[in-house]
Amino acid sequence: MSGLAGKHIAKEYNQRFLFKNLSVSFDEECTSALIGDNGTGKTTLMRILAGIEEPTEGTVFVDEWYKRIFVPQEFSGDLSTPAADFLGEVTDQHLQMLHEVGFNLGISQTNLNRPVVELSGGQRKMLELVRAFTGEFYYIFLDEPENHLDYAGRSWLIKAIKEHYGCVIVVTHDQSIIDAVADVILSLEDGQIQRFSGSYRDFLAERERQISGRLRTWKHNEREIKRYRQLVNELKMRASTNSDLSGAYHNKRRQLERMELAQGRRPEFDKPVPRINAGGVDNKRNKRIVVIEDADFSYDEKEVLSHLNVELRFGEKVCLFGRNGSGKSTLLRLITGGLRPTRGAVQQGTDIRTGYYTQDNYLSLNSTRSALEEYITQTGEAEGLARNRLAQYLFDASLVKQPIRSLSGGQKARLRFAILFASDPEFIILDEPTNHVDRATWEMLVEVTREYRGTLLFVSHDRLFIDQVADKLWYLHDHKLTEVLDTTDALLPR
Repeated sequence: MSGLAGKHIAKEYNQRFLFKNLSVSFDEECTSALIGDNGTGKTTLMRILAGIEEPTEGTVFVDEWYKRIFVPQEFSGDLSTPAADFLGEVTDQHLQMLHEVGFNLGISQTNLNRPVVELSGGQRKMLELVRAFTGEFYYIFLDEPENHLDYAGRSWLIKAIKEHYGCVIVVTHDQSIIDAVADVILSLEDGQIQRFSGSYRDFLAERERQISGRLRTWKHNEREIKRYRQLVNELKMRASTNSDLSGAYHNKRRQLERMELAQGRRPEFDKPVPRINAGGVDNKRNKRIVVIEDADFSYDEKEVLSHLNVELRFGEKVCLFGRNGSGKSTLLRLITGGLRPTRGAVQQGTDIRTGYYTQDNYLSLNSTRSALEEYITQTGEAEGLARNRLAQYLFDASLVKQPIRSLSGGQKARLRFAILFASDPEFIILDEPTNHVDRATWEMLVEVTREYRGTLLFVSHDRLFIDQVADKLWYLHDHKLTEVLDTTDALLPR
């Protein structure tokens, strides 16, 4: 039985339909994973089903006694208000769940009285999720909920979804989460939903089988169109000397046009992938890029980092690893000069081109500009070169003209990568770079960071990404920093 369904849904943005005549339904007490490439409309569809956004066409049917909540990719509340105010009346259930997910409540729960703006991205995500799972919501819509969560937080998320009495619809690019929680996989592709049962690997195998079938049909139809095109050309030539054949020619031509319109694009197994170019990097072998000597840092007498001693040399690729709230973002701000240590020294090498990709530097994008205008403004490149660069990041002639506010989280991430790598940085700092990106962009990011010849320091909770890219780990725990010359297996069980 279905308590929620969308019938003949369409959504148009900037004279372009994300999807049209789309229908989908959800079984009760079922978890559905909604998957698809960046920009296909997954977030928009969830907002429509959650009752936040109106469709251009179509209707959403939901039993009125079922409450719905949508948890967005980024924090939805007022960043200036205390965390407790976002939760409403703080209950024992809130406190227990916050403790389970790994939110550091502090002495006498003082951290709940801090403004949300002072919390890490992971802590903000925890507030959103705890509010959703402790409320009386039957339908919970989660838009990339794993973003910003650490390894323990992701384990808690899986547990919370499994134990929820109701229906969860989750957008995620994390295969392990899909396999752990999804009863059904809903694939949004070319404006339509396809439904699959089984694991993510089963989905890929079934998708390949279906594409093979569609490709056979497409090739057959293509041969028919070619034959019809020859027939129409012959009738056209004969009708030019015999007016009696004019009617037959026009009828066949209209039929050919209908066939060509219905044919559509050739089905493809592999879709276009972004091509990230890290540019040229001068070899500065053995140069010290970052030096940290006996450094401490405190916020209002609250110790965050203590007695840090470490250095980063040219060409090294290091993952800064630790729980949410352990001080990773604080350390990055110390390295980039956004903060000063309370004691000791944090120094960055001279004559180094540095590129910094933060969790929230999408806020530095002017949402009213187009992707092309923003790229040109930030890089100073000529329009022709800018269009070519953005095309490598899958911004076609139409997409480059759209205002940034209409782009998906993944498309904004690709735009930020394009701007970052345009400066040919010799030292790159990435704060959770795999948030928001689809599988194709993730794979390209792995490839470019592995081949990158400069220095890389990144924060990530994505174990597969870490293990494929990092030479070593800087592990932050209990205010201390330990260098680990191993993969995440040395710190975490599989």
